Amino acid sequence: MVQIGSERDERSLATASSATTHVRDIGASDDAIAQEEAKICARLKALRLARRIDLKTLAALSGFTEEQLRSMESGVRAPPFASLARLGRCLGEDLSYFFVDRSPAQAEQADRRVSIVRNGELKPVAKDDAALGFEYATLAHHMARKRMEPLYFTFSAHAQHDYFFEHPGEEFVFVLEGQLDFEIVIDKEVRMIRLEQGDSFYFDSALPHRCFAAGADARALMVVVNQEDKS
Repeated sequence: MVQIGSERDERSLATASSATTHVRDIGASDDAIAQEEAKICARLKALRLARRIDLKTLAALSGFTEEQLRSMESGVRAPPFASLARLGRCLGEDLSYFFVDRSPAQAEQADRRVSIVRNGELKPVAKDDAALGFEYATLAHHMARKRMEPLYFTFSAHAQHDYFFEHPGEEFVFVLEGQLDFEIVIDKEVRMIRLEQGDSFYFDSALPHRCFAAGADARALMVVVNQEDKS
C-alpha cells in the first residue's frame, strides 16, 4: 500500500525523535536549525491568524486534521516542505513565505527582485533524522513571492521512513554527489529510478514520491515550482 506522508503521517513527523545527525555539511549547528524550524512554525500560525481562518476551516482546505495543524503550529519541528507548500497554497502564500525573514531589518532585501546568497549563508531548515531521511537549506531566502524555491538537500543513507510526499507544483532534481533511489507513483504503480551524480529529473510533484540515498549520503539541488506557473 502506498502511504502518503503529507496527509497521513504529519503527526509522527512532528513528534519523531531526532536520530544522530549523520551529515553536517550545510554548516549550521543543531541550535541554529532548531531556531529556524521554530520560526517556520510561528510563521504558519501567524499567517493563519492574519487570514482569519480557524483550524477547522484550514483542516477542510488542506486535508490535515485539526490536531495535526495544532501540532505544526505549536511545535519546534518544521513540517516537511511538501506540507508547507500545501498549507501556503491554502492560505494564499507561496513556499518562500515560510523561509524569508520578515523583520524590519530584512524587509528591504526581502522586497528586492534579486537574491544573492553567498557561500556560507545557506539557511538550514530541517536537520537529518530517521523520520525524514534528509536535511535541507534554502538558497534564495532573501527574495519573497518567488515562482521557484531552490533548495540544497542532503539525503542520509540511514533513512527509515516508509511514506510518500505529494504537493501541488513541479520539481527539478540535479544530483551533485552520490546516488539517489527515487520512487514515484505513476498510474498506481511505484517506479524506482536510480539517479547518478550529474543526472537530473523533472516531474509533477502531485505524483506521490520519495527519495533515498543509495549506499552513502548524497547531495542534490532541488527546485520546487509553484503550480500557478503551469501553462
